[in-house]
Amino acid sequence: MRDNKPLELEALNHICGKIGKINLKYAHPNYDQNGGDIIIQKDIDENTFKYINAQFKGRNISSKNSSIVIKESYVKDNFVLFVYLKIENDLNDYLFCFFSDDIIKWNLKQNNYRLDISKHTIRDKILDSFLFNNDRVQKLYSILDEQVEKHNLIIEYKKRDLIDNSINLWNITNSLPDSNLAEWLLDNIDFKNTYRYQDVFIACLAFMHSNELKSKAGIDYMFHSLSMYNSRLNGEINSIEIINEFTNDWLVTYNKSKLQILKLNYNNTKHNALKLIFGDNEERIECLLIDNEELELNYIN
Repeated sequence: MRDNKPLELEALNHICGKIGKINLKYAHPNYDQNGGDIIIQKDIDENTFKYINAQFKGRNISSKNSSIVIKESYVKDNFVLFVYLKIENDLNDYLFCFFSDDIIKWNLKQNNYRLDISKHTIRDKILDSFLFNNDRVQKLYSILDEQVEKHNLIIEYKKRDLIDNSINLWNITNSLPDSNLAEWLLDNIDFKNTYRYQDVFIACLAFMHSNELKSKAGIDYMFHSLSMYNSRLNGEINSIEIINEFTNDWLVTYNKSKLQILKLNYNNTKHNALKLIFGDNEERIECLLIDNEELELNYIN
């Protein structure tokens, strides 16, 4: 039986050398993790853990055909396969790079993808479109950038979950977040990723704690954002009780604004609610947010 260890080591050294030349970082784990022989990273910063799982294969096709087999479970959007082909007495380097969208086109059998490699692969240029060149390098960069973008989006989703948790706590405990959490939400939430009821909830918090907050800019932004939407509640409301009411003397532009904390019956069930009236004599927004995340929103002019 042929010992493939020298060829595998030659392949590893060759691949790592190429990765180093394109300003990417790599690590060689002590064990195979999700099919990754090496882990490729772009930068050492807060996004370091965003990586590419790279597997490498070395094959000597000097005298006979060969094949590559990859487990289907390994093939994710951040998986890359490097194939190093060797021909005796040929001093050229033949390194090929396959991404997940390449591998899924291979033959799939018993949960494994298989690529058959002819001993004439180099001569017949069968795999030339997969040669590791500048186009493949740019795709590596692109995958790493997408991993970071996905990570950032996950963070935004977790922040969005924090708003929902605050609404759930309000429902359970009858307590709204304090000014510290309200300020954090205003400073850290990207409103491109929020739902409308979450925007209204934060607008109510900003209004309620506006005297403690360092910035009033969020109020003005919220008005213009919410004025573009209308929505209706589907159920019946009755037995409205005003628990507390807030007004703000400094709201010169929106001098007819107020926030009411309510208890009411909605579809024959008791709920907490927030009613925000936001505007002046010429135009205003009226928002009613129920603690089950249902929302009525009207722009009136």
